[in-house]
Amino acid sequence: MDVACSMNLDLVKNVPVLAALGDDCMAMLVTKLKPLQLVPGEMVVKKGTVGHEMYFITEGILDVYMNDDDDMPKVSLQQGSYFGEPALLSTKPVKRSASIEARVFSQLESLSKVDFLIVAELFPDILQMLEEVSALTGEEKEVEDDHMEHEVHIVFKAVKVIIEKLDKVSERLEKIEMRDKTPGAGVGREGGE
Repeated sequence: MDVACSMNLDLVKNVPVLAALGDDCMAMLVTKLKPLQLVPGEMVVKKGTVGHEMYFITEGILDVYMNDDDDMPKVSLQQGSYFGEPALLSTKPVKRSASIEARVFSQLESLSKVDFLIVAELFPDILQMLEEVSALTGEEKEVEDDHMEHEVHIVFKAVKVIIEKLDKVSERLEKIEMRDKTPGAGVGREGGE
């Protein structure tokens, strides 16, 4: 694996929801990342618009504004930070809860929902998890007071769903491994099947 892929894999691993998908899935997601360069003052997402990707900051500083008329950012994001994951995790359109703009020259990697779903098609448990997460995000849509807490809440629920799914997959793999280790396993009976 080259250095760029290795660094991008570290970015993806920083996102609990994506890290829980497993190494094979994360490695495939890294191949779908697209670089994005921003100049100071350039907006990468606008509050109220529908999100179609999530972003990973590889270099620079981005400011998060909760309202269009805010003079000061609510928070600043730096290298290693990420944002926009609800856009990937919901099967329904998700509006951006904040505007985010570059304070300095910045480099990001973006992962589009389309590319995420292409990878998810190869991992059927992920598609089922997305449907369950979408149901959770639908329940939470009515919360309007603090958007950042709202997004964090959705992500934690999504992580819980993913962990439950991975536990089920792990149990199935253990059963298969035990069956393969059992003498005579996998060998058909004479005169039977």
